[in-house]
Amino acid sequence: MNRTARFVPAIIVLTLGCDDPSGLRAQGNVTLTVRQTGQADGRAALALPPDTYIDPPPGIGRGFFGTCVRNGSRWTVDLARADSDPVGLRRVTLEVSEGAGAAAPSAKFNLGGTEYVGAAECTASATANADGGVELRATCANLRASADPRAVDATLSLSLIRCEIR
Repeated sequence: MNRTARFVPAIIVLTLGCDDPSGLRAQGNVTLTVRQTGQADGRAALALPPDTYIDPPPGIGRGFFGTCVRNGSRWTVDLARADSDPVGLRRVTLEVSEGAGAAAPSAKFNLGGTEYVGAAECTASATANADGGVELRATCANLRASADPRAVDATLSLSLIRCEIR
């Protein structure tokens, strides 16, 4: 088989999905401050540069995968790292309602193999933006996980476009 003929399928596979104009995009930061008595505070973060493409689950290893769905006035965002970092911030799930009198937010942060969950500990806002997206802001204080002596504070500022609207 001709060498060029062997590389053409590989090049086609690599270019599929690149610069998909209709796919979910995000930018922003999620930062955790991890506190434990007797130790210096630690940090873990997800940083999404402008126009970061979010692969649909389960992802193909390009950086991030996840979903953004609006159902009525409730936004659900679930973002995860596609790499295999066993100790860092791996996944963020946030549910936030728009508007006055909105339902309480809920948040989950997977740090390594531990999941920190917050609801009453969190304040959040969601504002619809152009192109079917949302601007999310959230802070959570003193999140705990069972059987883990650490406490986590979270700050989230994300902008997503081309979310799924139901």
